[in-house]
Amino acid sequence: MSSTRRISWAWMGRVFVPLGIGILVYVAFRDSSTLALEWLRQIRIEDLVFHPVRSLARHDPAALPGWMILNLPDGLWVFSFTSAIRLIWNGNRSPEARCWVWVPLALGLGTEVLQYIGWFPGTGDWLDVFSYTIGFLAAVVLPAPEERGANPCGSFATSRLP
Repeated sequence: MSSTRRISWAWMGRVFVPLGIGILVYVAFRDSSTLALEWLRQIRIEDLVFHPVRSLARHDPAALPGWMILNLPDGLWVFSFTSAIRLIWNGNRSPEARCWVWVPLALGLGTEVLQYIGWFPGTGDWLDVFSYTIGFLAAVVLPAPEERGANPCGSFATSRLP
């Protein structure tokens, strides 16, 4: 398989698909008063995203376990963000690259701490902390395509359809 296709699949499988699944779960099953769904209203795409997804899912939160609705999207967000950073840094093991890989986990944990002390909207949920940590560890532990010597940014940006 060419490096162009390998990187395209790496970005799809490790960044876009997990992020898309998290967004769909969030939009389909979360309370419509949450901050992220309010952002959809603010940028005026609620009718394009919110209503069609909810009608397809029939908005039945009982259809999924609570952790899938409340915590899975958070873990997928950290997994996607961490994977994207690993792909961008292309296997670089410099101190700068190692610092950047920690950013998604730090942002996730930071928001939970700020929620817990009341400085950010939310509740400060320990299950969110757990899901952020699992998402981060999964992205760091899984072997990355960039470690096989491919250049993800250049290849992905110039990939050709078969």
